[in-house]
Amino acid sequence: MPLTYDATKISDRGELHGSPTEQTKTAYLCFEMMRCGFGWEITQDNAPKLWKRVKVAQKVWGAILTSPEGEVPYTEADILRRVGYSTNVAMVTDAKFAKSLMAD
Repeated sequence: MPLTYDATKISDRGELHGSPTEQTKTAYLCFEMMRCGFGWEITQDNAPKLWKRVKVAQKVWGAILTSPEGEVPYTEADILRRVGYSTNVAMVTDAKFAKSLMAD
């Protein structure tokens, strides 16, 4: 099954399309969500949980985005600004996500 995402429900989409870095962060968020086992739509209620997983994943594996200057990590503000973004990634339990952090 192909990985898909939909950014059309993000409320400040226009603002996020202003810079190439913000456009890339929006496009690559589906890969970060897949790495974190966090699927469906980002909402105000579940955004803090996604941020916690992203923060841990970035500490363990590094930022998913890089530039010639180095890593370009997601911030909590990046996640909160993308409420409405959705993917077809399957949601995994916190326990399964934690176990994935220790996999070889």
